Amino acid sequence: MYEVLVIGNPSFCEVSFSPGSQSRLNYGPSAFSLRTLQQLGGTRLASVGAIADDCKSEYASFVDDLGDAEFLALGSDTTGGFELELMPNGDVSASRCIGVAKNIGVRDVPEEYLASEAIILSPALQEIDSEFIQWLCDSSDARILMDPQLYGVGRSQKPEPLPTIDSLDKTQCYLDFIQVNVDEARHFLGEDDPYVQVELVVEAFAETCILTLGPHGALIFDGHRFHRVPAYEVMAVDTYGAGSVHLAAFAAGLIQGRSAVESAAVASAAASISVEQSGPMFRIETHEMKRRADEVLDGVVTS
Repeated sequence: MYEVLVIGNPSFCEVSFSPGSQSRLNYGPSAFSLRTLQQLGGTRLASVGAIADDCKSEYASFVDDLGDAEFLALGSDTTGGFELELMPNGDVSASRCIGVAKNIGVRDVPEEYLASEAIILSPALQEIDSEFIQWLCDSSDARILMDPQLYGVGRSQKPEPLPTIDSLDKTQCYLDFIQVNVDEARHFLGEDDPYVQVELVVEAFAETCILTLGPHGALIFDGHRFHRVPAYEVMAVDTYGAGSVHLAAFAAGLIQGRSAVESAAVASAAASISVEQSGPMFRIETHEMKRRADEVLDGVVTS
């Protein structure tokens, strides 16, 4: 049995770290997810995603370097990615889409992967649709977590927020966990209050909603209780991928037997460490992560 399966297309982005400096790098949600799981002691990891030949060997080498992990590459005419600009405060702006890989279908995931303990749906650009999610929920007993990445591509190839979660609106299933950020939720729900946002998401899409609030931490609602989880404050260098790190660390906590609240503290700690570094090859020192997670957990407010 696999421990965690990550489903989502790799992204290779043109990243500007300073004016006039640009490199195309492995900078997608699936890479950040896999690295997080590996750094938190994950074994028997698997990943499925579509990628073109231009970046396939580099991504395969990235997965090989993780150790006990494997990558099933689906053929695609193009590799997905964006033009990204890293700001002095660590924020990242996506200015243009430079590639969209093919969608992932129900026939693309081997049966043995469905026996994973947890499955993270980590799409880069809406490559997972409602039919796929319905099939996955019906076919696997794994805990299924999703960060829907609520952006599409406009006419100018600029990433734009989506008005709805199309990949979930047509399903008749509930995910175990869904993670959205507060700005995404405000856009597609038309609601400013985070507590109302999580209630609406749980009513429509998932058993539990993880609403990330940026520097203000996260709000978790399981249909019964609200848990306000503080962020661990740091000086950010690169915030891109922090949401993927957060959800993967949350999944790792669950697999290791922690409660949802304890897993959220681990997620906050891991995300804080990742944003102090740049790119998906960050390192998480176990003792420091535990110290930060314990501090976060002490600050959780439940209502």
